[in-house]
Amino acid sequence: AMRILPEYRRGLQSLIEWNLDLPSIAGILATIGVGIDQQIIILDEARQEISLSIKQRMKRAFAIILGAYFTA
Repeated sequence: AMRILPEYRRGLQSLIEWNLDLPSIAGILATIGVGIDQQIIILDEARQEISLSIKQRMKRAFAIILGAYFTA
């Protein structure tokens, strides 16, 4: 891992003027983690959609259309 000298770290923090304490670092890491998790879910659903046949897609679309028709 690359090691950042303390002098440069303080200089970088003074340039961006952020107060980086432990809760803010944890929040940044949690945000990145949730974003990666959502991306995995989106890619998994897209892969499942590719595997569906046209007949299954038509059934699914027809059910959605009928549901929208009867509720509107």
